Amino acid sequence: MHRYFQIFVCTFVLAALASTAVAKKDKSQEDEVDYLALGARLVQDGHYQRAGQALDEVDEKDEELDKKLYFVLKGLVALNQKLYVAAGDSFDSAIKAGNIDPLVYINLGRARFGAKDYQGTIRALQKAGPTALKEPRAELLLCQAHWEVGAADSALQVLTRATSRFPESIDFPRLEMMYLMKLKLYQELAGRRTKFLKRPDVEARDLVAIGEGLRKSGRLKEAKATLEAARLRFPDDLGLTVQLSRVFMDAGEFLSSGMLLEQAARLDDKYLVESAEMYRRSGRLVRALVINKRIPDQRSKMRQRLQILLELQRFEMISGMEDRLSRLGLLKDQQIRYALAYGVFQTRDFESAEAHIRHLDDPAFFEKGITLRKAIESCKEAGWLCD
Repeated sequence: MHRYFQIFVCTFVLAALASTAVAKKDKSQEDEVDYLALGARLVQDGHYQRAGQALDEVDEKDEELDKKLYFVLKGLVALNQKLYVAAGDSFDSAIKAGNIDPLVYINLGRARFGAKDYQGTIRALQKAGPTALKEPRAELLLCQAHWEVGAADSALQVLTRATSRFPESIDFPRLEMMYLMKLKLYQELAGRRTKFLKRPDVEARDLVAIGEGLRKSGRLKEAKATLEAARLRFPDDLGLTVQLSRVFMDAGEFLSSGMLLEQAARLDDKYLVESAEMYRRSGRLVRALVINKRIPDQRSKMRQRLQILLELQRFEMISGMEDRLSRLGLLKDQQIRYALAYGVFQTRDFESAEAHIRHLDDPAFFEKGITLRKAIESCKEAGWLCD
């Protein structure tokens, strides 16, 4: 649970315990359990489900019931259980009962935000007054609510104010980086990014996000510079290595991309396929084949190997793959079937090649099959043409 929420809970509950006795004062029922006080104590201890059960035993029609406290506790329980609409209704009821504590409005804002009522979030936090400005969590909610309703200028104003008020928190500059990228304010981003990257509490995931934003916007040079500097700081972070490889790939630097993905594959072998593909696209076919041998998923492995062997013109090896491709069910793929037919044709096994061509009925490969069959017929009629 967020630490600010814990502060809110403690504030409410301490007030509750100060104003509520453990047992009701009704002399005729001295031993009767005070469920309101019990619920308050359970909320303070973090036992929200049990607190909710205790509060369910409270008689809302009791004229002596402290409704300002009761509805706050109900709201806190619902908020913890992510029942945001119910939580909002409870905080509203507490306010109607006369509880105008700013923290009630802040929690009402949290409930409204959880229910995706962003205008309601803004109204609630504004009613909290100066207290909301003193709570980082409330400021963060206000900023995000403004953003969600399309008020980007207001969101950035809140961020600027909050960053100044809470310089120790990384949440605000982190959000600022994201918003500036979404707004494509790259000059502004460039001016603030350097300062952000120097923060001691910046995390690798922050740098991955910035690199991804720059990559998607086509600012590959900046993305590369950011991620390369980040890897010096976090040399073992898998996300940074993969993100940088994506930048190199988009820039057409396939060899560099493949080398980075090969490094990533040492930590997670799911990157072997991509690494081999980058080596293939860079023309390093033998290296691509070496990487391909390490791929654990056999279907992906054989599909890629067939393509690499075609480019290496190792047709005898392709011919020897037929049984394995069939066992893996890959011959159902017409692209694989055609590639195998072409490879077998190159070994002059025309009978096998024609057998594969007969399975090509997809329009994308049917015409290619006809062309290949004509080549076979030409070779049969004049073998010297195929030498």
